[in-house]
Amino acid sequence: MGYCQQQALALKLLYDRLEIESRLVYASKAKFPPKVVHGVSEGESISGHAWLRVRVGEEERDVDPGNVSNIPGKVHFTAISEVRTAPPLFQPFAHLCSVVANVVRDWRATKFKTLARGQR
Repeated sequence: MGYCQQQALALKLLYDRLEIESRLVYASKAKFPPKVVHGVSEGESISGHAWLRVRVGEEERDVDPGNVSNIPGKVHFTAISEVRTAPPLFQPFAHLCSVVANVVRDWRATKFKTLARGQR
């Protein structure tokens, strides 16, 4: 549950407890494949995204808890802008942007479903 930054930070807390080195990163633009939100199909989309970079031996791997098919080093999106480490001041602003973006997405899906039901 939660938005990308919340999910990544929750996972980071677990990694910190396990003494696994990780850092929150973000891209202002990431491309996502088509998906279904609240039963409504969405096409390919581009939005900001946050996830973790985790140290595994001598390398870092992208880890994103936002999709069940993700595994370390294999995620369901493509960063199309520079990937940056998220500074602490980034977190409140990114959270607010995530809330707005996801509320709008949820509203659109709900509105579409309501309209579709009315046409039956």
